Amino acid sequence: MIALALEVRPTETTETSLWLDLIRHRLRHFDSLALDNGQSLVLMPGIGSILVDDDGFVLRLHGVCRDERAVATLRAALANEIAAAVPESVGGTRVTLDWSMPTVVPVPLRG
Repeated sequence: MIALALEVRPTETTETSLWLDLIRHRLRHFDSLALDNGQSLVLMPGIGSILVDDDGFVLRLHGVCRDERAVATLRAALANEIAAAVPESVGGTRVTLDWSMPTVVPVPLRG
Protein backbone atom coordinates (compact mmCIF):
# COMPACT_ATOMS: atom_id res chain seq x y z
CA MET A 1 0.00 0.00 0.00
CA ILE A 2 1.16 3.52 -0.82
CA ALA A 3 0.15 6.48 1.32
CA LEU A 4 -0.52 9.86 -0.29
CA ALA A 5 -0.96 13.08 1.67
CA LEU A 6 -1.96 16.54 0.55
CA GLU A 7 -1.75 19.75 2.57
CA VAL A 8 -3.96 22.53 1.26
CA ARG A 9 -3.26 26.02 2.52
CA PRO A 10 -4.26 29.44 1.20
CA THR A 11 -1.47 31.50 -0.32
CA GLU A 12 -2.73 34.59 1.53
CA THR A 13 -3.32 34.26 5.27
CA THR A 14 -6.09 36.88 5.11
CA GLU A 15 -8.11 34.55 2.86
CA THR A 16 -7.72 31.42 4.98
CA SER A 17 -11.34 30.87 5.85
CA LEU A 18 -12.81 31.72 2.44
CA TRP A 19 -10.87 29.25 0.29
CA LEU A 20 -10.79 26.46 2.87
CA ASP A 21 -14.52 26.93 3.49
CA LEU A 22 -15.18 26.46 -0.24
CA ILE A 23 -13.19 23.22 -0.21
CA ARG A 24 -14.95 22.02 2.97
CA HIS A 25 -18.29 22.78 1.34
CA ARG A 26 -17.30 20.79 -1.75
CA LEU A 27 -16.24 17.78 0.37
CA ARG A 28 -19.59 17.83 2.22
CA HIS A 29 -21.27 16.66 -0.99
CA PHE A 30 -19.75 13.22 -0.43
CA ASP A 31 -20.80 10.69 2.18
CA SER A 32 -18.68 11.14 5.28
CA LEU A 33 -18.13 9.98 8.83
CA ALA A 34 -16.99 12.40 11.54
CA LEU A 35 -14.10 11.18 13.69
CA ASP A 36 -12.32 12.75 16.66
CA ASN A 37 -10.08 15.83 16.65
CA GLY A 38 -11.40 17.56 13.52
CA GLN A 39 -10.99 14.50 11.34
CA SER A 40 -13.50 12.87 9.03
CA LEU A 41 -13.54 10.06 6.50
CA VAL A 42 -14.94 11.10 3.14
CA LEU A 43 -16.03 8.47 0.62
CA MET A 44 -15.28 9.60 -2.93
CA PRO A 45 -16.95 7.31 -5.49
CA GLY A 46 -14.42 5.59 -7.71
CA ILE A 47 -11.56 6.72 -5.46
CA GLY A 48 -12.26 5.38 -1.99
CA SER A 49 -11.97 6.76 1.52
CA ILE A 50 -10.08 9.97 2.14
CA LEU A 51 -9.10 11.05 5.65
CA VAL A 52 -9.63 14.79 6.07
CA ASP A 53 -7.75 16.44 8.92
CA ASP A 54 -8.92 20.00 9.46
CA ASP A 55 -7.22 22.22 12.02
CA GLY A 56 -8.96 25.38 10.79
CA PHE A 57 -5.91 26.79 8.98
CA VAL A 58 -4.76 23.85 6.85
CA LEU A 59 -6.64 20.94 5.32
CA ARG A 60 -4.74 17.68 5.22
CA LEU A 61 -6.12 14.96 2.98
CA HIS A 62 -4.80 11.42 3.22
CA GLY A 63 -5.40 8.43 0.99
CA VAL A 64 -4.04 4.94 0.51
CA CYS A 65 -3.43 3.38 -2.89
CA ARG A 66 -2.53 -0.10 -4.05
CA ASP A 67 -0.03 1.01 -6.72
CA GLU A 68 1.53 4.00 -8.52
CA ARG A 69 -1.27 4.12 -11.06
CA ALA A 70 -3.84 4.49 -8.28
CA VAL A 71 -1.68 7.24 -6.71
CA ALA A 72 -1.85 9.21 -9.97
CA THR A 73 -5.63 8.71 -10.13
CA LEU A 74 -6.12 9.81 -6.52
CA ARG A 75 -3.86 12.81 -6.98
CA ALA A 76 -5.76 13.92 -10.09
CA ALA A 77 -9.14 13.42 -8.39
CA LEU A 78 -8.17 15.49 -5.35
CA ALA A 79 -6.68 18.24 -7.51
CA ASN A 80 -9.86 18.31 -9.62
CA GLU A 81 -12.10 18.60 -6.54
CA ILE A 82 -10.01 21.46 -5.18
CA ALA A 83 -9.95 23.21 -8.56
CA ALA A 84 -13.74 22.88 -8.77
CA ALA A 85 -14.10 24.43 -5.31
CA VAL A 86 -11.47 27.15 -5.73
CA PRO A 87 -10.94 28.28 -9.33
CA GLU A 88 -7.29 28.66 -10.34
CA SER A 89 -6.16 26.64 -7.30
CA VAL A 90 -4.25 23.99 -9.26
CA GLY A 91 -1.86 26.70 -10.44
CA GLY A 92 -1.33 27.70 -6.84
CA THR A 93 -2.72 31.20 -7.16
CA ARG A 94 -5.26 30.91 -4.33
CA VAL A 95 -4.21 27.78 -2.47
CA THR A 96 -0.97 25.85 -2.27
CA LEU A 97 -1.06 22.08 -2.76
CA ASP A 98 1.80 20.32 -0.97
CA TRP A 99 1.91 16.61 -1.89
CA SER A 100 3.86 13.97 0.01
CA MET A 101 4.08 10.21 0.30
CA PRO A 102 4.39 9.46 4.02
CA THR A 103 5.82 6.16 5.18
CA VAL A 104 3.10 5.71 7.81
CA VAL A 105 -0.58 5.27 6.93
CA PRO A 106 -2.93 7.17 9.28
CA VAL A 107 -4.73 4.81 11.67
CA PRO A 108 -8.27 5.45 10.31
CA LEU A 109 -7.12 4.31 6.85
CA ARG A 110 -5.43 1.12 7.99
CA GLY A 111 -7.39 -1.95 7.23
